[in-house]
Amino acid sequence: MKPQSVMITGASGEIGAAIAEVFARNGSQLCLCCRSPKKLESLKACAQQMSDKYSVNVTTWLFDVSDKAQCKEAVKQAVAAMGGLDVLVNNAGIIDYALLIREREEDTVLSFPPIRTAHSF
Repeated sequence: MKPQSVMITGASGEIGAAIAEVFARNGSQLCLCCRSPKKLESLKACAQQMSDKYSVNVTTWLFDVSDKAQCKEAVKQAVAAMGGLDVLVNNAGIIDYALLIREREEDTVLSFPPIRTAHSF
């Protein structure tokens, strides 16, 4: 994998951290995002560790993916900070898998809106 500019939402969780580790190991610049101010400090520490270990640029941002204006601003900042955005990993969200089985298809579409690629911003 060639180095890229990568934005990862939900990066404060275990899956987001594992995804970030893979991209960092391959030399990618990272923008790690979370919505919880309580988790931001540990995310910053994780970002610093990855930056030191892999000699890559890792930044952190606090924003809520359910807020469209915040999403647009975060992508704009990521593009400015990293000189572009090659990959967006939309890992943010909470799901109750037990309820998913009983959910109607039209409700599932609302829970999982279409993901736009970075070049459409």
